[in-house]
Amino acid sequence: MMSNPAGKTTISSLDFLPSGSEMGRFIRDHDWFDSALGSPQQWSQSLRTVLRLMLNTAQPMAVFWGEHGTCLYNDAFRQSLVSEQHPDSLGQPASEVWRETWPMIGSIIEQVMTDKGAGKQINHTVPFTLHGRQDNTYWTCSFSPVDDQSAPDGIGGALVICNEITDQMYANQTLDTKCEQLTQMFNKASAFMALMSGPDHKFELSNPSHNQIVVHRPVLGLPVAEALPDAVEQGSVSILDHVFTSGEPYIANRAKYSVQITPEAPIKERILNFVYQPVLGPEDEVSAIFVEGTDVTDQVQAQEELQRVNSELADTVFRLKAIERRKSFRLKLTDRLRPLLDPNEITAAATELLGQFLGVTRVFYGDFSESGDTVTVRPGWTRDGAESMVGDELRLEEFGPVVASQIQAGDAFVLSDVTTDERSAAFAPAYLDRGIKAVLAVPVIKAGSLRVLLGVHDSKVHNWSAVDVALAEDVVDRTWAAVESARAQAELRRERDHSRHILDSMTEGFISISADWTITHFNAEAARISRQPVRDVIGRTQWEVWPELRGSAIDDLYVGVRQTGKASTMELPFVLPGDYHAWIEIRAYPALDGALAVFFRDITERKLVDEEIRHASLHDPLTGLPNRAMLFEYATHLLPHNLRASQCAAILFLDLDRFKPINDTHGHEVGDMVLKEVSSRLSLSLRAEDLVIRMGGDEFVILLQDIGVSAYAAEVALHIIRKISEPYQVGELALSISTSIGISMFPRDGEDIDTLVNHADAAMYQAKQEGRDNFQFYSSAFTAGIQQQNRIEQAQ
Repeated sequence: MMSNPAGKTTISSLDFLPSGSEMGRFIRDHDWFDSALGSPQQWSQSLRTVLRLMLNTAQPMAVFWGEHGTCLYNDAFRQSLVSEQHPDSLGQPASEVWRETWPMIGSIIEQVMTDKGAGKQINHTVPFTLHGRQDNTYWTCSFSPVDDQSAPDGIGGALVICNEITDQMYANQTLDTKCEQLTQMFNKASAFMALMSGPDHKFELSNPSHNQIVVHRPVLGLPVAEALPDAVEQGSVSILDHVFTSGEPYIANRAKYSVQITPEAPIKERILNFVYQPVLGPEDEVSAIFVEGTDVTDQVQAQEELQRVNSELADTVFRLKAIERRKSFRLKLTDRLRPLLDPNEITAAATELLGQFLGVTRVFYGDFSESGDTVTVRPGWTRDGAESMVGDELRLEEFGPVVASQIQAGDAFVLSDVTTDERSAAFAPAYLDRGIKAVLAVPVIKAGSLRVLLGVHDSKVHNWSAVDVALAEDVVDRTWAAVESARAQAELRRERDHSRHILDSMTEGFISISADWTITHFNAEAARISRQPVRDVIGRTQWEVWPELRGSAIDDLYVGVRQTGKASTMELPFVLPGDYHAWIEIRAYPALDGALAVFFRDITERKLVDEEIRHASLHDPLTGLPNRAMLFEYATHLLPHNLRASQCAAILFLDLDRFKPINDTHGHEVGDMVLKEVSSRLSLSLRAEDLVIRMGGDEFVILLQDIGVSAYAAEVALHIIRKISEPYQVGELALSISTSIGISMFPRDGEDIDTLVNHADAAMYQAKQEGRDNFQFYSSAFTAGIQQQNRIEQAQ
C-alpha cells in the first residue's frame, strides 16, 4: 500500500476494484482509516473477493462485514437507497444504516455471523424515510455467510442479495382495483355494446352508448328485427344470421348506418366501426352475439379535414425543406471553397458537392474551343463505378443542332430524357454511348465569348426542376468567383506588383501592409467594405487608420503570420463607420520582406443565415420558446453541473386542461393566441436561469436548475397553476383554462433528461387522474400503474 503525506489511502491500494463501477470509485475515495475496517491494505482476501464479486454484479447486493457489521454495497443496491442514505451509509455499522429495519433483520444477521446457517425473507415489508415521510417498500432477500479464517467463528461477514418487488406489489394492488372498476366499464364505456341471444337475436344487454346509437328506442327483451326494423332494411339482420350460424365474427370499419326515429323524421347517417362477435355456449355452439363498436362519424369527418390540412402542410414543409437544403448547400459550398487556392481544386470540390447534392452520375467543367463548337472535358466528379470522360472532346453538333445552337447562344438547357425529347431523340446514340440519359448544361460567357461549360449528366431519367437549374447557375457563379480570386491571390504572391486593375476587379477586399505597418495597397472592395476612402488609407500605418486594433485579435493574427511564416484565417464581428455591425472574414498571408497580404470580405449575410438556421432548429415557431431539441442540448450541460454542485434540478411537465374545446369551438387562431399568452406567463413566472420549453400541442416542460429541495418545485408549480388559471381575453372572448403538472426530481427520479421527462409525464398523468388543476410528484407506482393499465387495455 502507498500513502500520501496526509495519511490517506491512495487509489493503488484498491486497484482490485473494477474501474467501471461508480461504487468502486466511492469506495476508493472513502477515508477508511477511521472506520471499523481500518486500512484497505489490512483487508482480508475474503473481503476483497466478495467486494469484487459484488461490484461486478448487476443484482442489488450488500455485505455487512466484521463484528460491527460495516456496510458496503454495489451500484445496483445504491439505486434503491434514498438520498438520505447514500453515500453516508458507506462504511457505517449496519444497525445504524438500517435502524428502521434492524429489528426485522438483526436476528438473521446474527444467525449468519455465528455460523448458524443462511437466512431468507420473502415479500418482506421494509419501511424507509424520505424527506421526513415514512413509506414502505417490499423485498425478497437472502442472507449468506462469507467465510474468513481470520474472523471469529470463521465468518467474516454476511452477504445480502436483494430483489426489490415494490412495483410488483403495487401492481397487484392496482390490478385488484382495476378488476373492480371493470364491472362499471360496460355502462360507462364510450363504445356502444350490446348482447343478443338466440337465433332471433333478442337484446339481453345494451349500454347507454348503444342506446344513443338507436336513438333511445327500447330494445331490451326484443328481437333485433322488431326493435330496429331499419336494421333489417340495411342488411344487419342477415349479417347477424350468418355470424350465428357460421360462428365467424364480422368486423366492419366505417360502415354507414342510417337512423330514422319516426317515418316523418329526417334520416341521419352515422359512420360506425363495429364487430359482431359470436359467444359460445357450454357445448361450443353459438348462443349469443356480442356487439361492440364506436360511432366514428365525427372522427372520420375530422380525419378527412385533417388529411386536407396535412396535405397543405406537407406541401409547405416540402417547400421550406427545399429552401433550407439549398441554403445549407450554399453554406457548405462557400465553406468548402474558402480555404482552396488552386483553381483545379476549387472546380473539383464544386463539382463533387453539386453531384452528390443532385444525386447524378457526372459533373464537370469543360473548356470551349475558340470556334465554340467543341468542349474539352476537364477533371471533375464522377460517381463510383461510372465511366470518366476526362479529356474527351465533345463536338456539339454530334448531340443535335438545336442543343448546339442553344449552348452556343449562352443559354442553360436541360434534357430530362434524351430518348424522348424531340431536340435529342434522333441523336440519342451519341448520349447513350457515353452513359448519358439526362443532361443539365450551363455555358459561361466572359468578355463576349464562350469560356467554359458546366455539364451535369445522369445515367437515368432525371426531371430537372427550375430549382436544380438555378442551383447549377449559382454554383457556376460561385466557382468562377472563387477561381478568379484564387488566381488573383496566387499572382499577387508570385509577382508582388499588386496590379491595380486586378485588385480593383476582385470581389474581396485587399490590403498590403509593409514590414513597418505602412499600408501600400488598398483596393476598391476594401474601401467599400471598410467604408474608408482609398486616399485616407494609402501611405498611413495600420495603427493610424485603425488605432482600436492594437492588442486585438487582428493584431495577434498579423503578428502570428509574420512570426510563423504561415497563412492564417479568422472570422470576427466588427463595428464599421456609421455604427454598422458586420462579420468580417480575414485571411492573412506572409509576403516578401516581412510584408503582409490581407484579404477580407463581409460575411454578415452568411452568419445571419447560420444563426437563423440554428435558432429555427432550437425554437418553437409559434411561441418562440425553446423546443425539445434545445431542452436535451441544455440539459446535457446542466445536469452534470448540478451533480457536481450537489444541487437538485426539477422537471415540470405541464398539460393544459380544457384547451381542446377552445380550438374546436373558436378555431386554431384563437387557440394559438392562448398558447402564446400561456408561454408569456410561464416565462415571466421563472428565474433567468430556468428554462421553459414547448414540447408541442398544449404541452410544456419547465427545467428548474440549482434548487435545494423539492419544496421549491412545488411552490413554482402552485404559482404556475394560479397564473394559468387567470382569464384569457382574446378579442371579445373571455376564456378559461387550467393546467395539470407532473414533477420529477434530479437525481432522485432519474439521471438523464429522457428519463426525467418521461417520469414527469407519468406524474402529470396522475395529476389528471386526480381531477386536474393540480400537481403531483413522480412515484414509481405511477409508472407501474400506467403500464398495468396499458396491459389491461391491450388484453381487451
